[in-house]
Amino acid sequence: MRLMASQSLPSPDSSGRVRADNLFSGEVPLHDADAWLRELYDQGQDRYATELTAYDLMVRGLRTLLRMEDDAETFRVHGGHVYADFRGRTARLDQLSDGQRTIVALTTDIMSMVHQSGTSTLEAEGIVVVDEIGANLHPS
Repeated sequence: MRLMASQSLPSPDSSGRVRADNLFSGEVPLHDADAWLRELYDQGQDRYATELTAYDLMVRGLRTLLRMEDDAETFRVHGGHVYADFRGRTARLDQLSDGQRTIVALTTDIMSMVHQSGTSTLEAEGIVVVDEIGANLHPS
């Protein structure tokens, strides 16, 4: 299972364009999704309300992948954390189910690299290979 960064498992250095440690060990966490989403949110606060921000685009992608179809189901930043309002409950990212956390971790890890490269997430193209997806979404 790919782990989200937590206080007990610090996020790896994400300053470079390549992060490979977590390719070889499922115990190495991906980057800190909560911190990165909060950073995107903060960066977008000085934009006009009509402009889509990087945070808005990331939330749109996560909502699609997590099948959040109701308009009330979304992500929001409050009190220094990112919360998911999903299926009638509110939870911090680290309180989501294992499968949901895996999707959030993988998605934000990939999209943070796209964002860091300066490519728009709307224009990004590529291939993502996930080996043994069942093992990642349904840990034993």
